[in-house]
Amino acid sequence: DAEYMGGRTPMHSKTWPTLAGASALLALGYVIGYHGKKKNNNIQAPTHVFRGSGYEKEIAVATRLAIQGAAAIRDAIHRQKVVQFKAVADLVTETDKSNEEMIFAELRRQFPSHRFIGEESTAEQGGLSTVQFTDEPTWIVDPVDGTTNFFHGIPLCCTSIALCVNKQVVVGAVCDAMGEVFQAVRGYGAYGNGLRLQTDQNSKVQDNVILTEWGTQRDPRLARTVSADQGMVQLGNCHCIRQLGSAVVDLCYVAAGRVGAVYCGVGGRGWYPWDYAAGCLIAEEAGGCASQITGAPVNLFGNNILVACNQQVKDEILAILKPILATV
Repeated sequence: DAEYMGGRTPMHSKTWPTLAGASALLALGYVIGYHGKKKNNNIQAPTHVFRGSGYEKEIAVATRLAIQGAAAIRDAIHRQKVVQFKAVADLVTETDKSNEEMIFAELRRQFPSHRFIGEESTAEQGGLSTVQFTDEPTWIVDPVDGTTNFFHGIPLCCTSIALCVNKQVVVGAVCDAMGEVFQAVRGYGAYGNGLRLQTDQNSKVQDNVILTEWGTQRDPRLARTVSADQGMVQLGNCHCIRQLGSAVVDLCYVAAGRVGAVYCGVGGRGWYPWDYAAGCLIAEEAGGCASQITGAPVNLFGNNILVACNQQVKDEILAILKPILATV
């Protein structure tokens, strides 16, 4: 299979022109596609690479629904939106709700015995504390990840679909508003637009862009996140700190080799299961390393996460975060 190495692919590689300018080309394609009123009918998301996994149907259905969800995002992103607030900076739009309804309706038709966890339905039922997460096959869906970006017309948003079995994510499919598709099946690798993904196994923090997200938190603990970001620049000498506004996109960009790591939850409440179920699997299957920000194993229902392109970058970030996490 072709290898999708990301921004640091050598210039002599046949894939370098595509990958080095991937974000710019995708953005250009998005602008042309929107203003030209054309649909993106050229999305490359083959599923034959997952033959023998035992999840051929699941990844095919998840990929198709992620693409449909992203198409709905593209159709609505520049239209006037009806918005509600779950919290001060936590938005939900009609597209969030209609996408989740569409995805769950088809998943229930295809897999009637499975269980389902969605961001919007969970909020309506009273929050994460009401969710029963069992060993049974369970779909975890974020119908619009990056809703604030979506609301403001920024195409860094996506639809994310994951399947868990025995409380472990085994299938992940993501499609963003620019038509880029990321897929993974546990043990069978990760793919971006049909090309095999592989993180950079030899870089350090100082070689990378590092991502974080402040999220919807608006209390004094946010100061710890500011300290962490400052530490990445001053102590880690990273190229820069960025907030893209979509947890899932962040994780997929780690998988694609565009960024070195992403962390969230330093100041308290970070992401939710639907924010990283699919993306974390994709990053790990591409060779990335994942843990909590303390170094403990990832907890799908925890409130923080750190995913890096390799163990060295993860260890460097853990060392920077450790004294910050010790503060009150």
